[in-house]
Amino acid sequence: MRALLAAAALAALLASTATAAAATPPPVVMLVMDEFSAPSLEGADGALSAKRFPNLADFAKSATWYPRASTSGDLTMRAVPSLLSGNAVELPSQAQRNLYSMLRPTHRLIRFEGYSVLDSLCSFCAAPPKPAMRLGGVMIRGVDEQATSVRGTLGAIRELRRKTSRPPLWTAHVVLPHAPYRFLPDGDQVLQTTLSRNPGVGDDKAWGPEPHLPVLSQQRFLLQAAYTDRLIGELKRDLIRGGWWDKAIVIIAADHGSSFHPNTHRRFISEESFSDIANVPLLIKYPGQSSAVVDRGSAQLIDVLPTVASVTGSPLGGPSDGLDLTGPRPQRDVRIYGGHGLGWISKSWDQFTAQRQMEVDEWNARFPGNVAATWIGPRASLRGRRVRDLAVKSSSRASARIEMADGWRDVKPGSGWIPVLVGAVLKGVPAGSPLVASLNGRIVTSGYSYRNGNRTEATLLLPASKLHRGHNQVRLLLADGSLTQLAATR
Repeated sequence: MRALLAAAALAALLASTATAAAATPPPVVMLVMDEFSAPSLEGADGALSAKRFPNLADFAKSATWYPRASTSGDLTMRAVPSLLSGNAVELPSQAQRNLYSMLRPTHRLIRFEGYSVLDSLCSFCAAPPKPAMRLGGVMIRGVDEQATSVRGTLGAIRELRRKTSRPPLWTAHVVLPHAPYRFLPDGDQVLQTTLSRNPGVGDDKAWGPEPHLPVLSQQRFLLQAAYTDRLIGELKRDLIRGGWWDKAIVIIAADHGSSFHPNTHRRFISEESFSDIANVPLLIKYPGQSSAVVDRGSAQLIDVLPTVASVTGSPLGGPSDGLDLTGPRPQRDVRIYGGHGLGWISKSWDQFTAQRQMEVDEWNARFPGNVAATWIGPRASLRGRRVRDLAVKSSSRASARIEMADGWRDVKPGSGWIPVLVGAVLKGVPAGSPLVASLNGRIVTSGYSYRNGNRTEATLLLPASKLHRGHNQVRLLLADGSLTQLAATR
């Protein structure tokens, strides 16, 4: 019923702007994020969480949010061509009729960033070729690292300020908040240790049995996603400056999600990870829209093209697997093409929404408030305690070699690099042991030791707000009932 009411409200809005659109089609703006776990968007109250994503929440105040939206592939090379073509494709070559060919007669592409699997889909790109590199077997153009991707996207957003003779078609694919999780919300990058960039994930990209490491990764994902959220704010501000905001259809989406559960693959779809991977962010600000609409009905990335066709008055030029999101839609099964030979996997609408709700509830249980300040490990009663006020034993057998410890000798907030990761190789400490870390004499975080190959390691996340400018001191303590200071080794 709520989905029908949302569709009716949207239809009334679009009817009021249809005459103007017929004369001059609206600008089309689309930002596609990468590997974004959509259940993290929804707060415990069912609203888009302004605590975690203030800019997306602000965007949603004058947009339509589809919280149950789904992708059609667990790999970018299938998900994005499906998004652009309106058809659930197995190969990028099957997406020759697409957003770019449809809007070519009426719009001007003023910027294009993304994967080269899309280059053949965009035969009229105005932007010159960019340097390229291979990432996971896919050639990337304009993106050699996440930071380069962000800088390029911010530059592309600023191009929206300039006027064009025809309405613009602006698209970008930013490789965020895709792992590795290197950014903090303010844009500073995490000084990486020499240990694994994603502890707990094996060479096969699957999570091991340790339950705490996916939770640590969830927290780091949220911090990087908060930085990604800033791009949404930049996009809206420059659309307003350029005079496009009220006129444009603005689409915020992601290609696929990511899973954070032990003994599941981080990226490949399975029965256990289905809603983690399938559920994706999708928000659309329609021309003239100025109030929030939440549409909990069936929505898929393949619906974007027929929706844009409807709003711009453009002919689709062929059949589409997708449906126009501005009209009523049935509850559809969710079908995902799994990479690496998995083929098509599907769940009924009721199965998908029930599993997704479980994920939403789990995110909110783990991160109810400020993400950076959330204590995710053991011994929460020790938080903020002075080490000198506690009974602490010393040990000659248990030791910790903290990686890149020199990073705390001269911390410079705002320099672009912050040493918030504590990575250590442990001796005399069994795997699965609870640990706490002190920063400048106070306990600020905790975690567990884990096995990585033939050695025991630990990775803990310091709250960046507790680091001082200049010299900082970090210590690790074993917290298995009593507290034992781990001897520092090099």
